[in-house]
Amino acid sequence: MNTRDWNYKSVVEVAKIVRKVLKSEFPETKFSVRSSRYSMGASIDIEWTDGPTTKSVNEVTRFQSIDSYDITDLAQETKKEFEGEEFTSGADHISTRRNYSRGLLELAASQGSKLYGLPALEIATWDDGRAYIANDQTELANTRVNEGPTYYYSSAVNWEAAQLTSDDVKVASLDEKRSDAEWDGHFAQEDADNEEDRNDAEWDAHWAQADLDGEEANVNEILEYEKANPVEFEPNEITAAIQDPNKGGK
Repeated sequence: MNTRDWNYKSVVEVAKIVRKVLKSEFPETKFSVRSSRYSMGASIDIEWTDGPTTKSVNEVTRFQSIDSYDITDLAQETKKEFEGEEFTSGADHISTRRNYSRGLLELAASQGSKLYGLPALEIATWDDGRAYIANDQTELANTRVNEGPTYYYSSAVNWEAAQLTSDDVKVASLDEKRSDAEWDGHFAQEDADNEEDRNDAEWDAHWAQADLDGEEANVNEILEYEKANPVEFEPNEITAAIQDPNKGGK
């Protein structure tokens, strides 16, 4: 192809366009955009973690020169456009690779577990932080759950992950924190109720003891008074008989 046709841009220039588009469309996600040349052409590789879905990224980075192949297996090149400018792309292919964090993949595993009624698949991570479905659960991972591409349980969980975004992970995290806070509040209220009951019981015991002490004090006071002020009776026949039975009666 004559590179002077259609305002030709090299693969390096197209990679710059791709970076600019990704930064504009998905400002919160960090992308790795690498260009490479080889004997039969050039390509761009895009890689990121979580963020938007692969479909969303593909839709805004269609700057590869080869869109399709005809029946003779010849590449069909088309003109591209960016910021109102048409050009011929020096990138024959643009490939995308999306990685998952532990949080996103665990969310997908949880959703898969609820959807298929199976234990959640365990998630592991590489040294660089990329997450994957742990390899030591083959029997569970290979459980048949669907027809087609998501025939196996592990494939179905990966499909769930592919539909999730970073925002979904944030929402799930907030929901979990909100749930934890609600439970913390619930138990705190229980503790407060128990503390209130305990305080009430302590006060009841206090006042009961106070009443008992008061009654005992009153009794002691009466006894002390009676001891200090004995009652003297006038002698009569009855008291005389009690004091000296020989003097009573005839």
